[in-house]
Amino acid sequence: MAAVTIQAQVNTTTALLGSWSGKLKVGAMSLTLVLHLEQADGYVKVSLDSPDQGAKGIPTFKEYLSDDSLAVKVESITLLAAQANRILSLSGQPANMTVEKYRQQEAVQQVPWVRWFCDYDPSDDIRKAPCPVFALNGNLDCQVLSSLNLEAIRCLLPSSKRHLIKEYPFLNHLFQHCTTGLPTEYGQIEETISSEVLEDIARWIQSL
Repeated sequence: MAAVTIQAQVNTTTALLGSWSGKLKVGAMSLTLVLHLEQADGYVKVSLDSPDQGAKGIPTFKEYLSDDSLAVKVESITLLAAQANRILSLSGQPANMTVEKYRQQEAVQQVPWVRWFCDYDPSDDIRKAPCPVFALNGNLDCQVLSSLNLEAIRCLLPSSKRHLIKEYPFLNHLFQHCTTGLPTEYGQIEETISSEVLEDIARWIQSL
């Protein structure tokens, strides 16, 4: 799970207000991201949608907006709420999980490690990674949304030709071929893990 940072060059602040849609290239996949910008009390509020993966209204923090640049960051617990909404939506339930509701869950309140995990921002650790990294994700993963994680990891990692960032189509959190990606499917799928993933891992290790 990575806190995702989005940066863009812009012409004027006022011209940016509204909704903006663009494509994010993640491996072989192209995913739609939508930024919503509105002005309130002298500030510009920004939220993010990832419609291809059913995540909408993702709040952001630490926004920076000037006449020629825009930087948006999404904290980890916000991504957790977005992932919960993805699962709720696929299950036919209202996708109404908020950060506040997520924090109030019994598992979060009672387990110190879970509370720490909700607030952990791995950005600095990723930036300091001392070794080659293979970051992989299924595009139907409901527990770690590929559209909000892989590109952030790519941007944060130190430059190295030995890094590999790859998204796999039709794979879930366990790298099984699946229909929806819901955790309830895991035990119903005969495949343990995609052979392509295993081959890629072995090939990448051998190439180091």
